[in-house]
Amino acid sequence: MMQADGLFNNSLKIKPDPPSPHLRSHTEHQSSRPTSTTTSMIITAWEGETIDLKKSSKELWTNEIEDEGRHKPLMHSIRSSLFHPAPSRHLLQQISTFGPISHANDLRYWSKTKAFLGLNPDSILDKLENDPAFIHALDSRFILMRWKD
Repeated sequence: MMQADGLFNNSLKIKPDPPSPHLRSHTEHQSSRPTSTTTSMIITAWEGETIDLKKSSKELWTNEIEDEGRHKPLMHSIRSSLFHPAPSRHLLQQISTFGPISHANDLRYWSKTKAFLGLNPDSILDKLENDPAFIHALDSRFILMRWKD
């Protein structure tokens, strides 16, 4: 039986089955099994995926196949419009729902998590792309997950 040892500990402990009094060789075989192993699995009641920021900062996006580079000229105006009550209709017509607006929404929601608390949403992307020490600290303290509906 495998059991997760805490939510933020990636170490799984293997608990051996109780030894059978009739099978001595079975007991000897059990004692040679490893007592722990490392994995990237978490046991939960929900289905989701872990986000590996060491692989790519684009895994943070809800729709990771988006190419943010296509929309960089619009990103500044989109980010500033999210914090104003009425973004212009013209701006909203220039981009699709799954373009930079979804990236800006992702940044806004990720900035509310404990992992990014205290960071301005605009600076999260820059930190992820240019600060390997920040990514290492995130990876050692948090498991970022995206849950499926």
